[in-house]
Amino acid sequence: MTASTTTSDVPAATAPGDPLLQISNLSVEASTSAGTVRLVDGLDFEMRRGEVRAIVGESGSGKSTVCLAILRLLAENARISSGTITFDGERIDDAREPALRQMRGRKIGIVFQDPLSALDPVRRIGPQLGEARRVHGLGSRGQVAGWVRETLGSLGFSNPARSARSFPNMLSGGMRQRVCVGIAFSAEPKLVIADEPTTALDVSLQGRLLRLLLARREASGTAVLLVSHDVAVVRAVADRVTVMFGGMALEEGPAADVFAAPGSPYTAALLASVPTMSPERRRARMSTIPVATVAPSPSGCPFAGRCRREVDACRQAPPPTVWLAPAHHVRCFNPERQP
Repeated sequence: MTASTTTSDVPAATAPGDPLLQISNLSVEASTSAGTVRLVDGLDFEMRRGEVRAIVGESGSGKSTVCLAILRLLAENARISSGTITFDGERIDDAREPALRQMRGRKIGIVFQDPLSALDPVRRIGPQLGEARRVHGLGSRGQVAGWVRETLGSLGFSNPARSARSFPNMLSGGMRQRVCVGIAFSAEPKLVIADEPTTALDVSLQGRLLRLLLARREASGTAVLLVSHDVAVVRAVADRVTVMFGGMALEEGPAADVFAAPGSPYTAALLASVPTMSPERRRARMSTIPVATVAPSPSGCPFAGRCRREVDACRQAPPPTVWLAPAHHVRCFNPERQP
């Protein structure tokens, strides 16, 4: 099967209005002792205002790198090698640091994976929670202090005044991550990036944190870019989803469509590996994604060597884009289904 027999020219369906975030042909590379490594390869996607979009994939797929590229917080050895990032009508991939400082927090907030690392251990919670509002001029000192107490109460803290005087080590992991959610929304941004926000929490707290995140989004109208390896979480909350592997987006579409009828063999394998309690699968052996026996070709599909639908072309050229529906596409030579 070749690209000419699988690729359709159907354009992606778009919602009315200009996109809030538009990423076009984004590639990110890092310099290592072994040479240059491509962390993100030709990524394209858009986000609409108020949308919840998820990026899902296993560790090392490039999810967090995309987040750091948007905020221009890449490590010193990494750089955007090609492509553009446009936010709210302005190019930000080549913006200078003063403009980026005005954007971070005020226009784009972020919730990092580990709240203990994200918070300053020698500063009290209250000043950290209100810092973005002070820096961006959203109220006087007294107004910000009042906002901090009110926000801590809305975040579920029973004694906001005492919590505001606490240091991060005096709070539990769940409390710290709730503070980080408050910080991300504090300056009333248009987009909040949630980079694996539940990873450091136990299962009993993950649902509470996600409900809090979505409640803040609902109240503010802020768009949320949720990065996760947890398919169950993404299925429950996302409007649209991008599935990444090896730095490449292998599938994108409405979350309901992607999870109901995946087109990429990787998406299908990822969904099949999620444990369920359904009666028909209770005694079945859990599905796993095979380990690669041969390294994928740098010029081919990154999933080659692990894919049960692999064909010769998979190792010879980048996979083509196949439109399964106006808003749902995969990059694959031999997808699970045809348009």
